[in-house]
Amino acid sequence: MAMTWATTPDPRTCDMELDRQPAPRAEADEEADCVRRAAAGCDDSFARLVMKHQDRLLRFLVQRGCGHHDAEEICQEALVKAYRNLRRFDPRWRFSTWLFTIAQRELISRQRSRRRPMVELDNATTAATRAVEADSGENGEPPGIWKVVRSVAGAESYAAMWLFYAEDMTVKEIARVLGRSGIWVRVNMHRARKAL
Repeated sequence: MAMTWATTPDPRTCDMELDRQPAPRAEADEEADCVRRAAAGCDDSFARLVMKHQDRLLRFLVQRGCGHHDAEEICQEALVKAYRNLRRFDPRWRFSTWLFTIAQRELISRQRSRRRPMVELDNATTAATRAVEADSGENGEPPGIWKVVRSVAGAESYAAMWLFYAEDMTVKEIARVLGRSGIWVRVNMHRARKAL
């Protein structure tokens, strides 16, 4: 299935400004409004959501150990599932939390069906991996810090750390994405920090 949302949304049909940097609360309200419009059939609103979250979702999947090709497929499948199920979206959660949960479950499903090990991060020399390392350097962190975290923390703890620091998710949102309790998230992040 080849669905593409690479077009730029038309602000006239969705009544949204393109160049504005909203405050966090205003951004959440704007995103919720965009989800409502997309659920009502506004393809431009869904295209806006895709543009906002697609790269972050792809980086998350690559960081989870997917090869770039698999990450793109899982990302695309997660976006298609989100589009088909927009009416089921619970507005108590951020859209990104819901989308990352869909992608996480799709990743687990693929891992189970293939019964083969995932590509190690050190071997994944993709553009997405290089972009993550470049982003880390721009934020004042040493390049490759995520490789160190991955070697010290387990896969699940690493995912929790990535979602917290790179994706700015709350502990509650991380727990929902990973299917764990908030206590588990806090304890494992603490252990990973202590090990670092």
